[in-house]
Amino acid sequence: MRQAGLKPKSHSSGVYWTRANAKSGGSKSKKQEAGSAFDFDDDGKYTAWDKAGWFIVACGVVAWFGFLIYLEFS
Repeated sequence: MRQAGLKPKSHSSGVYWTRANAKSGGSKSKKQEAGSAFDFDDDGKYTAWDKAGWFIVACGVVAWFGFLIYLEFS
């Protein structure tokens, strides 16, 4: 494998062979601003679609627990 310019790498990293001239650590992208905790799609903006997404999730959770309570007492 050395003919292809590959060198062995430690097995704990999940990558077994890498290019001998490859930079380690991967590319560093700029930090994204921390959005709201309720930013459903994690795009950095809290919109009406985010509100709708959380509302649907909350209704689903309430319905699921209501169904489980119904099964418990029926």
